[in-house]
Amino acid sequence: MSASIPSRPNIWAIVPAAGVSRRMGRPKQLMPWGDTDMASHVCRTLLEAGVSGLILVTRRALVDAMDLPRDPRVRVAFNEECDSQMLDSIRIGLETIAAESRGLGEDANDGTRPRAAAPSETSCGAACPPTGTSEAVCPPTGSREAARRPRRIAHGDVDGVMVLPADVPGVCPQTCRDCTAAFAADPRRIVVATCEGRRGHPIIFPWELRAEVSTLKGGLRDLLAQHPDRLLLVDTADPGVTQNVNAPQDYPARTAPRPNRRLL
Repeated sequence: MSASIPSRPNIWAIVPAAGVSRRMGRPKQLMPWGDTDMASHVCRTLLEAGVSGLILVTRRALVDAMDLPRDPRVRVAFNEECDSQMLDSIRIGLETIAAESRGLGEDANDGTRPRAAAPSETSCGAACPPTGTSEAVCPPTGSREAARRPRRIAHGDVDGVMVLPADVPGVCPQTCRDCTAAFAADPRRIVVATCEGRRGHPIIFPWELRAEVSTLKGGLRDLLAQHPDRLLLVDTADPGVTQNVNAPQDYPARTAPRPNRRLL
């Protein structure tokens, strides 16, 4: 990685959202949060924070029910392995970012969707596109939405990757901006948001660590343990950074309506 990073680094976000929500008993990615569903809310938070691109990693059975922002920075990649871990979705996200950053992804505003690959049988027992395939979420060519959006997502050198899971929907856009600013000031660091001394999300790691992340056996916690000298904690007053929605008891108190700030 270059020693010099722009004041506004090229940060791509990965939103892992492929879990089967066993403890919740229903797909928590689709549960209402504010004026949308949980996964879509997290995507909007990241877009409002100014990420260069965003990869939502989910399952085909869920994506059509999501209220995803029609923004050219958004890509959807698929993880159809029901028993996979969050790290598996992060790996798929990294592979998708690598392709997009080389300019190999679908033109976000050409009015088409990528051709679907032939369905394959998965551990879910359903016919689904192969794990790792991706497609764009974008407005049609010539629409007012398309006219006011960038023609393409920012291809080129990626500086860092921000991870914010779909089941951590309480994080504020400003928290993501604060973490990005901390990373821009010292781009070799692994940035972790904290609240009241507890670590949570988002997490930003340098793009140069992507190969190491892909070989981890556990999760991103292992990456932090392997690089304690590179860890940079960003203290926030945002309780959302440590609030995971995993079970029914986690959900009711965190669904208060919020201002409608949709990115169409």
